[in-house]
Amino acid sequence: MNTVSQSQQITRYDPERDTRYLNYFNLDRAIADVFAHIDQLPSSQTPEKHTRRVYESGLDYWRQWSGDVLPTANLMKRYIAHLRERGLKSSTISSRYMSPLRLLLNALATQPIDTEQLVEQVVVSPGTSEAEFMKKMQARMMVVNQLRNYISDCREHIEAARAIKPPRNETTSNVSPLWQHGKRLTIDQVNAVLRQMDRASIIGKRNYAIMRLAFESALRVAEIRRITLDSITQEGDIWLITVRGKRNNIDPVSVSPACIDAIYDFVDAFNDALPADSPRRIAGDMPIWQPIGNWSDIADGDYNTSAIDTSGIRRIIRVSTERVCGKGHGLAAHDTRRTAAAVAYNAGMPIAAISTMLRHKSSDVTMRYIGKAPDHESSTLANYVNISD
Repeated sequence: MNTVSQSQQITRYDPERDTRYLNYFNLDRAIADVFAHIDQLPSSQTPEKHTRRVYESGLDYWRQWSGDVLPTANLMKRYIAHLRERGLKSSTISSRYMSPLRLLLNALATQPIDTEQLVEQVVVSPGTSEAEFMKKMQARMMVVNQLRNYISDCREHIEAARAIKPPRNETTSNVSPLWQHGKRLTIDQVNAVLRQMDRASIIGKRNYAIMRLAFESALRVAEIRRITLDSITQEGDIWLITVRGKRNNIDPVSVSPACIDAIYDFVDAFNDALPADSPRRIAGDMPIWQPIGNWSDIADGDYNTSAIDTSGIRRIIRVSTERVCGKGHGLAAHDTRRTAAAVAYNAGMPIAAISTMLRHKSSDVTMRYIGKAPDHESSTLANYVNISD
C-alpha cells in the first residue's frame, strides 16, 4: 500500500472509473483469500480441482472486462447485462461468474486497513515551534480523515456491488422445478435408444457400453470417464464399479451382468485389434473408454492412453438419443442420471434404494431430484365437462 504525504489531498473521484482504491485495498491478497477458502472445499480436494478452475476462470474474465476499476452496483449491473448479451444462461452467470466475484467482493469489503499507518508521521525538527507542530498535526489529521472517508466510500460501493443479486431464470413455471429442468426418457425410450445402436463395430461396442452404463448406473459423466478394469469387482452375483464421485467420495455402484458383458465386449474387441505387446491395450488402471479415430492409424501406433474427455461422452449421449428423440431433442449429460431416477421411481423401486443408486445423503434430495411429472390430463377441463361446438 502507498503512503500518503501530509500535503496530499484526496480529491474528488469518479467511482465508475476509479482505480486509486488499489493503493489501499490489496487486490492480490483478496484473491489469495478467495482461493484459500475454495481450496478448503471438498470439491477442491479432487485431482481435477474443478471448482478452483471454474472460479479462477470467472475471476480472470471479470478482471479483464472491468480493468480492475472500483466495483460498484452500476458496474455489476452492466457486467450481468454483458454476460446476458453473450447468450449465457442465468444459472451459468450465477455459478461461474457471480459466485466467485461475490467471494472476492466480500474479501475486499472486509479487508482491514489502518489509515493511520498510511499517512506520513509528523517529523519534528530542532527549533520547531509548538504552533508549527500543531499546524502540521492538523494537516495530517485532515489527510487521515479524507483518506478514511475515501476508504469508507469505497467499502460502501464494494458492498453495494456484492448485494446485487444474480439474474433470475429466463422462464418461470409452476411445474416442479426439477421436472422442468432437463429431460427424462421412459423405459421404452431407453430400450429403443439401446436397440438402435451399432454393436458390430468397435466404436459401436464402446458407445453402446457407455450408454447402457449411463442409463443403468446413474453415474455422472466425469465418473463414467474414470472407470478402469481395476474398478470392476464381483461380489457373489452382484457386479460393482467403484468410482470416485463428487467431493472425492469413493463409492461402489452396482450394475447388471449384462452391463458388465457390454463393457468387456468392447474391451475384448479393442484389445484383439491390437498387437499383444501394444501399450494401447486396455488393462489394469488404464481408462476403459479410449478414443477411436481412424482405426488403421491407431493400430499402426498413433495412440494415446488417456480416456476420451467428458465432451466426447456428452456427444455420444446426445447423438445416440437424438436418433430416437429427434434432432435437437437428445439428452444432455446429466439427463441420463435423471432418466435412471425417474425410470426406477416409476418401476416401483423404493426411494431409499434410489437414493443409494444416486448416492444422495437424503431421500428428500432424491424426491426433489425426481420431481413430479405434470398431470396435464387431470387438469384439462374438457375431460370433465362437455363444451358444445
